Amino acid sequence: MGGLALLVSLLVGASLALRIARGMPASAIGLATLVGSLIGGWVLADLLSGLFHYWADERADECMPFLGRNVIVPFREHHADPRAITRHDLSETNGDNALGALLVLGPLLAWVPAAPTPSQLALSALGLGLGLGVLVTNQVHQWAHARHAPRAVRWLQRRGLLLSPAHHARHHRAHDRAYCITAGWCNVLLDRVLPRAPRATDTPQAHDTARAPNHHAHRRAITTPHGAPLEQTRRAP
Repeated sequence: MGGLALLVSLLVGASLALRIARGMPASAIGLATLVGSLIGGWVLADLLSGLFHYWADERADECMPFLGRNVIVPFREHHADPRAITRHDLSETNGDNALGALLVLGPLLAWVPAAPTPSQLALSALGLGLGLGVLVTNQVHQWAHARHAPRAVRWLQRRGLLLSPAHHARHHRAHDRAYCITAGWCNVLLDRVLPRAPRATDTPQAHDTARAPNHHAHRRAITTPHGAPLEQTRRAP
């Protein structure tokens, strides 16, 4: 199922890109607008990845229908074994994100006419950047944990165009910041505005928590992308 969703999302994305290319304006201003819209969509995907990651880590309920077992639990188990994602195949890594990308790219392809206006082109480019960003986010996340990412990926990571291992390690040190996992560009904003979950040791009940089992807390064995082991107890949402 994941492989099929990935294939369909790639085909829909390619069809949308071709439609945009056919209507591409000849003027420098029009071309700059398209490029800016694509980049804007990529930034929006990065922002949404951070907001969703924060929600999955800190606010969501693991018992909620469908998403709890299929999305929320894997997000939190990832903190116990960060390198597990590197053992997932292409379909498992990208299948869920491909479904999310289709929710953006599919309706957009159906809406854009064969001869789009400049404003329709700009909106289409924004949607294409967003859809492709959503599509590749988990793959980029996997590369940030990989010991041997492809050379081209490492080049993009070093230049900050894709999430780098060093940047993502900030999240795995404390799990209370650096939630964006597409490029990491929006972390400078979200790190300032997202409330951080209190640590068990920050509350007067910390010692009581240590003495009695707490069904709302879970213990996580944490390692950085480079394998440095840490351990931390956090209070779940």
